[in-house]
Amino acid sequence: EVVSTHSTGKSHGSIGNIANKSSITPRVKSASISLQRNNSLRMVRSPTNDFIKPYSGPALTPSKAREHQIWQKTVDPFVLEHMPPALVRRQEAIHELLQGERELVEDLNLVIKVFYGPMQQLGLVTEEEMALIFGNTEQLIDVHQLIVNQLEGLQNQIGVYDNVAATITSWIPRLDCYVRYCSNQIYAKEVLDRVSQKPAVSDFLERCRASSFSRKLDLWSFLDTPRRRLPKYVLLIKNIMKMTLPTHGDKLGLQNSIDCLHKVLEKVDTATGQAKCEKYRKRLVFLQEKHDCQEVQAASLLLCDGPLKNKNGTKLHAMLFDTVFLLTRQLQKDKVYYQVYRQPIPVSEIEVEDLHEVRVGGSFKRTFTSGGEVSKNFFRVWTGESTGYQLSVQTGTKKQWIDSITNARKSLLKAAAAKQPPRSLAISSSVPETADTPTTPVQETPTPQYASPPVEFITPKPQRAVSRTDKKHSEIRSDDLENCAGLANVTPLRTTSPRLLLRTDENVKRLVVEEMPSPRLNKTSTV
Repeated sequence: EVVSTHSTGKSHGSIGNIANKSSITPRVKSASISLQRNNSLRMVRSPTNDFIKPYSGPALTPSKAREHQIWQKTVDPFVLEHMPPALVRRQEAIHELLQGERELVEDLNLVIKVFYGPMQQLGLVTEEEMALIFGNTEQLIDVHQLIVNQLEGLQNQIGVYDNVAATITSWIPRLDCYVRYCSNQIYAKEVLDRVSQKPAVSDFLERCRASSFSRKLDLWSFLDTPRRRLPKYVLLIKNIMKMTLPTHGDKLGLQNSIDCLHKVLEKVDTATGQAKCEKYRKRLVFLQEKHDCQEVQAASLLLCDGPLKNKNGTKLHAMLFDTVFLLTRQLQKDKVYYQVYRQPIPVSEIEVEDLHEVRVGGSFKRTFTSGGEVSKNFFRVWTGESTGYQLSVQTGTKKQWIDSITNARKSLLKAAAAKQPPRSLAISSSVPETADTPTTPVQETPTPQYASPPVEFITPKPQRAVSRTDKKHSEIRSDDLENCAGLANVTPLRTTSPRLLLRTDENVKRLVVEEMPSPRLNKTSTV
């Protein structure tokens, strides 16, 4: 009403009208201000102008960084000033071993307290699955806590370690518990991946990984830490021995520790290879009966396995057993199976060659050569007269495959030679008595007297003493020796020059082939 009156009012120029207008103006201003406030409030509350952000969970808790304290920070600076640098380096090497053991014990205790206990109480997995996933983790805690206590007890009042070799050597045999732990891990990873597909288990593991105490590591990272640390003991002990003076009493003892450790590692590798062999053999799928050969059934140890590709780019999974080499393709069902891709190659017949440069093309070229036409990641395996297979590996693993195949063949041939008894070359120097044999003694032909010992020399092409010999071997065959059983003690043979004779040595019962004296050469040789 005020606005309409103000807008329709006429100006008559009278003093009364001017007074009325002056009285209306403050009320108009107040009304306009109130309208502006109402409009501003309505604009804020309007849903069309709201920009609501989607909900996001809280950020991950900052991980608790692990402090690595060196030995020099644990002793009095006055002690360091009066200590030779060589002794300081030795103390640092020993402290590195001790600090690593402390951290390992801390991680294993975390596995039991944070993962094992709650999962067991909540009933997330069965007892059988728990045993396969965690194995003998509690036993590992006791073993590593023991060496921590022993090394800490060797420190004197000023924090210096003196003789540690005897303590380390006596502790290393306790690492045999890794034989069970590492062989169990062949199935632990697979079981853990399977149970992690359950929503409750997946949520539990994710919450643990996001917490501060886990350092953003998952459960498998903690379970695999002991296995990855086991080979490092050789380097740690060698480092201590390197920093030890030759006159120190620990020098020889540390070498004994390394020798004992290599035996433990060999046991662990053998047990792990046997467990892998059993696992893979149960999951082999044969398309042809000839692929299931005797060498596959006789395999007892898996030496090396991993992904490979052939020249056409086909993804394969290679397995090197102690008796056979297999190329397979993975089949994903409820479990992973391996279909034998080509005819198995026996290790006793396998040959391997490093191919320094191989030209490839197509998608395989883009994958391995980054646009080039030459790849250096190839090696070839074959047997007999076959062309074999050209296989490509990831960078850095080609040498491992070549060395593994070469060593496997040498070990198998060496073991086969040790089992085969040596051929006997001894024959009787007397004629066996029969009914037709006269009772009168046989007059033996006197043996020519040669220079003792005979002079040995090498002829360009030595002649064989017996005409029938094995073409593959240089020794005389056993059937030829049987034919010689009725010969006299010394018998000349009809051979080409130089003339040879065959006789038996009565002292050691062996076959001796000697060259008869020749007018051209006044020497005697023993072949």
